[in-house]
Amino acid sequence: MLTGCPDPRPPARGVVCALAAGAVLLALGGGCTSDAPNQVGAELAETEIDTTLRALTEDQIVHYGVLDIAEAGAPLDATEVLYFGSNGTEATSILANYDFSVLAHPDSAYLLPYLTAENIRSVKVDLIMLDWYSPFHGAATDTSDSTYVPIVKDWYGAAKYYDVHELLAPFDTLTYPAAEPPFATGRLNATTELLGTSGLIEIDCVPDRFVTWIAQRARVGIIIREGIGSQPGLLGFASKEMVHGGSTLPTLNAQVELGPALIIGLETTPDSWSADRQALVIGPAADVTTWHQIEDPSTDPDQAVMVRTHLRSYPVIRFDLGNLPPNVRINRANLVVVNDTTRSIGHRTVLTCSEIPPEFAPPGRTTVGLADLEPEIYFLYGNGTWEPTHLTEHELKFNVTASIQRRVNDAYEGDRGFLLAAGEYFFPGFNSDPDPDFWFTKWVFFGAAADSALRPRLEISYTRLGELDDAGVQP
Repeated sequence: MLTGCPDPRPPARGVVCALAAGAVLLALGGGCTSDAPNQVGAELAETEIDTTLRALTEDQIVHYGVLDIAEAGAPLDATEVLYFGSNGTEATSILANYDFSVLAHPDSAYLLPYLTAENIRSVKVDLIMLDWYSPFHGAATDTSDSTYVPIVKDWYGAAKYYDVHELLAPFDTLTYPAAEPPFATGRLNATTELLGTSGLIEIDCVPDRFVTWIAQRARVGIIIREGIGSQPGLLGFASKEMVHGGSTLPTLNAQVELGPALIIGLETTPDSWSADRQALVIGPAADVTTWHQIEDPSTDPDQAVMVRTHLRSYPVIRFDLGNLPPNVRINRANLVVVNDTTRSIGHRTVLTCSEIPPEFAPPGRTTVGLADLEPEIYFLYGNGTWEPTHLTEHELKFNVTASIQRRVNDAYEGDRGFLLAAGEYFFPGFNSDPDPDFWFTKWVFFGAAADSALRPRLEISYTRLGELDDAGVQP
């Protein structure tokens, strides 16, 4: 993941990054530096030039739309992570389909004498938790150390009860997110117990139903639900589509099956198996996350502004710039949002800001294809270091200087809004790896009805070109 890279595009026509006179540059404290205006060099130039640097803060939102992003060829059941649990605003279960008809294939004939009720001694459903969802996100942390100072909210993991039920019919992979499908009331679990908070989660099941499915060569589905008494929180597990296991999963045995795998323990094993192999492993034919409860992004900018990954949702904001005079040089312009850490959750993600025609994102929610978004945007800024649960860094600033100067220069017709999005493949230098459909992260920023220090806003510093001329400096 690349972070902190500058915009590789050349500055827009008319954007000036430095003034000709070095003393004046110091007096203005602007240009392409991040220094605040100051009196350095004031003895070498007319001090009244400082007054030419004017500030404008604009927080009146005149357009707000929400884009739900669909990616062709990447349905929910093809994502790499299965999410499980509940946190108060989201709740989700795991579905898996199995196809035991594969045992009718001639290559499986040697197994059939061993897949009997007498020889099957155990059945487990295995789930492999992503390291980041283990306590302290997989980092070795000693909270008894007096020097320990967390920078993000402490995460102690979430121990869960896992209730496994048979679905009344295999699920349709293209249905979700949706309500949980109908399932049999009786649990397939052998026992109900609070399971661990990291690594391999093994759910012991009663073998009887599985023996029947094997004998019938059945196609069946199961649902893994969060049981009563579980600790709150969302967890992520490897799906059968996982390809980033080396960087996100614990060290695994080479023969471990990804996704909700069935581990069928045998009393007697085929002679062709190695001595240390005691189980038949059957992977899912399909798996998916239900997301049967999900917080909708607000379509009222007074309430909140949300950026969400995995189930991608990106806002578009346009501010009233009627107070910005013509014929100015933009020294700096930032789009500022303030993170509400009581509502934001998830893994660190790249965040980007781009220009976009506001009519592409009309008021309310609109579903658009990811490929259709690319030609509409003009990339401005990206950052990959911000943490949604950071304890102190709550104010996020996106450099939109080029965009505001483009407006002053009449570089385009019509209006432009600002798209806040994750690191999609078409953002130069800020392409997330893994892709934004991997981590479920929810950034919730304070809305326009919040206190003035919290609401979304544009902070602009500019200089009237005529004032520089009057000061004897040629633009």
